[in-house]
Amino acid sequence: LKGMLDGDKRFKTQVFIRSGDISRSNSDKQYLSSFPYKSLKDIDCILLNNIDRSYFSKEKMNLLQKYVSEQGGSIIMISSPSGTPSSFVGTPIAEMLPVTIRKVVSSEADDYSRGKSRAYQLNLTESGFHSPIVRLVPTPDENAKVWKKLPKHFWYYKGIRKLKPAATVFAEHSSASNEHGKIPLIAYHRFGRGQVMFLGLNSIWRWRQQVGSSYTDRFWGQAIQLLGLPHRLNSTSNLKIETVGRDFSAGEKIEVNCRMASNALQSTSSSSLTEIGRAHV
Repeated sequence: LKGMLDGDKRFKTQVFIRSGDISRSNSDKQYLSSFPYKSLKDIDCILLNNIDRSYFSKEKMNLLQKYVSEQGGSIIMISSPSGTPSSFVGTPIAEMLPVTIRKVVSSEADDYSRGKSRAYQLNLTESGFHSPIVRLVPTPDENAKVWKKLPKHFWYYKGIRKLKPAATVFAEHSSASNEHGKIPLIAYHRFGRGQVMFLGLNSIWRWRQQVGSSYTDRFWGQAIQLLGLPHRLNSTSNLKIETVGRDFSAGEKIEVNCRMASNALQSTSSSSLTEIGRAHV
């Protein structure tokens, strides 16, 4: 992922590795000696992967929550057998996720051993069909065909319970489900002025099989750009209005979603909002 971002002129990437050689930051400005709390205003998107909550005090986690909810920043959390998201259950970080989770103890061996997990497909949802974040090829119909042919995955975080109100799932487990339905594995929502995306797996890299990095690069590039751009442009708002789909024909009914942050700066699914007008095309 870092190599892909380094080669993309849209991004300026910095990396903090908790268990890495901290002295490397003395000679390479890309590597940070500590998490950059003091410069959050200059950061548009944070990716959290395989880091344990023990690194963050509650005060620091509250700071990250304010970065998203009040400053309009964005966070992408990538699941791993340890650290994210399991160790964050019950914290301000988990409160920001678009899914509810429970703690599940896993091991690194579960991640790479095919004998530990049954292969599954990532199924694109209706929301995913229309979302540019998971658009791996230009047109929606061709994209849907590509998703059906993507390599299968093995491990996923088994502590995912359900989507939170007003959250959107782009891709779900092809077979695993619980009392709330299919397990959401790529989900997104607005949290206050900012945005949060959650990946319940860590094997997007499998999409490189036989086709190179075109799908993986496009996915990560689009996800980071679309989540981080509002902060970069200072265009965050408590109210977001968007259409379901991008291309329409004359006379076609257009579904429009309105997402509004509550006073607590969290997404709300309330249907009691006052109608302020209608648009006709």
